[in-house]
Amino acid sequence: MNPTDIPLIETRDLKRHFTIRPGALARLLARAKNIVVSAVDGVSLKIWQGETVGLVGESGCGKTTLGRVISRLDIPTAGEIFFKGFSLREGLPSGGDKSTPIERLGFYRVAQVIFQNPYSSLNPRKTIREIIATPLINRGLKDLNEREETIIALLRRVGLHPRNLDQYPHQFSGGQRQRIGIARALAMQPQFIVADEPVSSLDVSIQAQVINLLEELQDEFHLTYLFIAHDLSLIHHISDRVAVMYLGRIAEEGATDDLYAQPLHPYTQALLAAIPSLDKAARRQRIILQGTVPSPINPPSGCRFHPRCFARVGSICENETPPFFEVGKQRVACWKYQ
Repeated sequence: MNPTDIPLIETRDLKRHFTIRPGALARLLARAKNIVVSAVDGVSLKIWQGETVGLVGESGCGKTTLGRVISRLDIPTAGEIFFKGFSLREGLPSGGDKSTPIERLGFYRVAQVIFQNPYSSLNPRKTIREIIATPLINRGLKDLNEREETIIALLRRVGLHPRNLDQYPHQFSGGQRQRIGIARALAMQPQFIVADEPVSSLDVSIQAQVINLLEELQDEFHLTYLFIAHDLSLIHHISDRVAVMYLGRIAEEGATDDLYAQPLHPYTQALLAAIPSLDKAARRQRIILQGTVPSPINPPSGCRFHPRCFARVGSICENETPPFFEVGKQRVACWKYQ
């Protein structure tokens, strides 16, 4: 990969805030104001074509929201998203005429999502044929015979038999439903896929099969993944680079092997120390973090990790937001490395 190339996906200071409006009685009695939740708060990330970027962090840190915003399922509150250097705010170029913008549907043609829950991400009232046909129709495949052949080919490619075409989602196991979700995502011929914890609800043996399938599809169709997961061992296996997220912000980013061998941010160190291992020599000293994850409604000032940090360097941690420091090939947002 040439570092001078334009990244496939780039976010710059991306933010997604949600507003919680109190009920009428609360407003009347307490004059309650709207509450703002900072789910994603200033994320800058580059994803290069053909690579897999793993996104890890505790529950509630904003991983899924970031994936939804990048895939345009949610609209960002602020910041910009770029696809091959083109701002999605202005629209992607259409065909050979770079002056003609296209609507948001144009980005859906190149970016798809594999959802976490295969039980709720498929329409229970549609057959598998109808579920996979919908993106094909949106892609412009109008010929019925060609569409049928494509549906059968996609179903076979993800390991299912064409005899399942007229069945409904409830007739399949969790692993089979996730394969159907993968086939649906592939139907749009995407270049970029957000995989939002795609195996977390599956049995361990099925997880391995689905992960192997995703790796095969990446090589075959030249796909780029943003892979969101809690399982740090899985992220180590599948990712080229890892971004560690804490309370709406990226704490550390780097090549997978480098980050796992020498984690820099105290939060990353605590996460990796929690990975279970049968090899006593490979075990890290367990780090027990004090306190709980702060609320995104009222995040701490300065470094958001400072209330739980065991390596604070002074009052600067509490008062000023750390920028990213380059340490070797890694980027880390910690005042320890200024």
